[in-house]
Amino acid sequence: MRGKLRKNIPSMFHRRLLLLTLAAFALSMLLAAQAIRLGLGPQHEQRKQAAERALQESHPIPTVRGKILDRYDRPLAVDEPGYEVAVNYAVISGEWAYQQARAAAKAENPERWKELDSLGQRPLIDQHLPTYENQAKEVWNLLAEISGTDPAELAHRKDVIRRQVQRVIASQTLRNQKKREAEFDESLSWSDARERVKEEYWAHTVLNDIPDHTRMSIQQFIAGADDEPNLAVWRAVEIRQPRQRRYPNESFTISVDRSTLPSPLRHDTPIDVTVQGVAFHHLGLLRGIWATDNELEPYSAANPRGYLPGDQIGRWGIEKSMEQRLRGTRGRSTTQLDTGETTRTEPLPGQDVHLTLDIQLQAQVQALMSPQVGLMTAQPYHKYEEKTNRQPGWPLNGAAVILEINAGEVLAAVSIPEMPLQMLREESELIFNDHTNQPYLNRVVSRPYQPGSTVKPIVLASAVTAGRLSLGEQITCNGFLDPGHPNRMRCWIFKSEYHLTHGPLFGREAIMHSCNIYFYTTGRRMGLKRLSSWYSKFGLGRVTDSGLPEEVPGDLPDPNKPPGGQDIADATFMGIGQGPIRWTPIQAANAYATLARGGIWTQPTFIRDQDRLESRTRTDLHLNPAAVAEALQGLDDVMNNPQSTSRNLRVPSGREPIFNVDGVKIYANTGTAEGVPHRIDTNGDNRITREDPIAKSGDHAWVIALIQPDGHAKPTHVIAVVVEFGGSGSQVAGPIVNQIIHIMQREGYLN
Repeated sequence: MRGKLRKNIPSMFHRRLLLLTLAAFALSMLLAAQAIRLGLGPQHEQRKQAAERALQESHPIPTVRGKILDRYDRPLAVDEPGYEVAVNYAVISGEWAYQQARAAAKAENPERWKELDSLGQRPLIDQHLPTYENQAKEVWNLLAEISGTDPAELAHRKDVIRRQVQRVIASQTLRNQKKREAEFDESLSWSDARERVKEEYWAHTVLNDIPDHTRMSIQQFIAGADDEPNLAVWRAVEIRQPRQRRYPNESFTISVDRSTLPSPLRHDTPIDVTVQGVAFHHLGLLRGIWATDNELEPYSAANPRGYLPGDQIGRWGIEKSMEQRLRGTRGRSTTQLDTGETTRTEPLPGQDVHLTLDIQLQAQVQALMSPQVGLMTAQPYHKYEEKTNRQPGWPLNGAAVILEINAGEVLAAVSIPEMPLQMLREESELIFNDHTNQPYLNRVVSRPYQPGSTVKPIVLASAVTAGRLSLGEQITCNGFLDPGHPNRMRCWIFKSEYHLTHGPLFGREAIMHSCNIYFYTTGRRMGLKRLSSWYSKFGLGRVTDSGLPEEVPGDLPDPNKPPGGQDIADATFMGIGQGPIRWTPIQAANAYATLARGGIWTQPTFIRDQDRLESRTRTDLHLNPAAVAEALQGLDDVMNNPQSTSRNLRVPSGREPIFNVDGVKIYANTGTAEGVPHRIDTNGDNRITREDPIAKSGDHAWVIALIQPDGHAKPTHVIAVVVEFGGSGSQVAGPIVNQIIHIMQREGYLN
């Protein structure tokens, strides 16, 4: 080959010229191929889009969160205009001081600056750095002072924003690295892949819902930034007017009628009671998003429902459970920098959520249960054990639920102590550090209690349906269950100084007399597995899915666990609502509603939206109709049979009826359930043990009532009331249920 080349081209100069020409041609062909690849390949479209984005400036447009409304469309939570303070990210990250110091150093040394490298520039920058660092520090001190915010809380908010933005930066940098590796088959260092993200240019919210006087004070500093060099940092502070969450029916002043109260509390003159935080245990509040909220999708043009730093999200209650429905979709404003043309995508507001609650009824029941009225304070006529050291006038805690039977809708559900909105926002530590009374706890769905005798109608209906008990059969009460141990498993009547007994009883009589021996025996016959299974069918041991995320399942033995040596004793005690069984007030009300429906279990609900109402579970337990009738007759006898011991209050002047409502028939049962002592963690180990002191102890007071207005063939509503460590169910909880019925009549629910 070389010989032929020399023969055809004798001159070395020409041979070299040919080789150079060929090399240049090959190089030009390679460049042409690369140009074609870049111009027509997939990278071309990506680069084209990147170039277009560089000529665009886009900003998200805020949306409006949906309303929360009660059953009569009264607003419970709405978005309204308000003010917030936002600070540029450079100030939040600490970069602002360096940027300003560098700019000042460069302005002072324009000629030298070009000749100096970064190491040479640094001493000049350091001369100005303390000035701007002090400005940045002072702006945070002033924001905390003006707004009344704890500086530690403000520092926490800054830290959350920093972590959120750093997470975005890390995600973007990682994408850049992977993209370069895929395109060019070469690695890229982290610093080379790092690009500034849009969140670094934004101002982020640090103060929400500030009052006018705070806004005006901050505005004065912002206005002075252009004239006062020492206020330059305030140019990075903005006052915005987004929409704030308001709760217009959070507070009521209720006139409480005292003319039908128990005689020791009765008065002809009503009392005005102001209640706050009405329904707040259920509504919930909003909170800023946290760096740990990894499940939240970040905002982008492709995901306008995503979250940005400074956004708020439901913290608990309906605001949390219905977040996706309430949350709207951001719009977007895009300006074409080369033409000035602006396009706008309008935001979509969030959907409204309708609740089953009647906020007026809710407020009246809450006022009734206020300590000012006296029903939820320890009274001399209450029956409670002396070991509790309770004194007359001490406030009591508890819950009340009103459930409409047919639809399973919660009309009102009150948890005491109340949780005022103002205190939540200004002195939340008084709420969340009160571990004795736990006002932050939604007792309606989040606190399970031993049910005591209130479960006896359910045990009767279940045992007859399961074939373990016959309605024509009597069980004899001799005062105690085991003849060999007369001091164990006794009937309440036998514990008296006279050692009385009930004798032979049918089912309805056992309910009326609340005979422990009858239901001890029934519990043993059922056995732990079968009894637990039937309790579960009535909704115990599982959440009802009522719409509140804080709901707990209560306690119930696993019906599928292997038999153990304690099973017989557990089943025996569970027959009277003691032992390893606890339920929440919402479960209790729904279990009685199931009985009133003839054995149809339906999810109770706080949410009234049509799609939820149509999708709820309805289960037929196939209860024996005669057993249901027997259980209801027993509840009727508790309230209306002269032999019942649960229908009267024992007050200093003698006996008086617990219920004094005309126009309704009441089926009810009382329960005085031995509760687990409430202990407080005093050593800070986040564990409750027997070494921790007892804050409260005694019996929980229960009354659960089915209400049947005159002219109705069946009960229409259930009322469940529990008073923690209140003592006697009939004496403590009974008068509260009575007054709730009076309220319901006045509000037209029982007409």
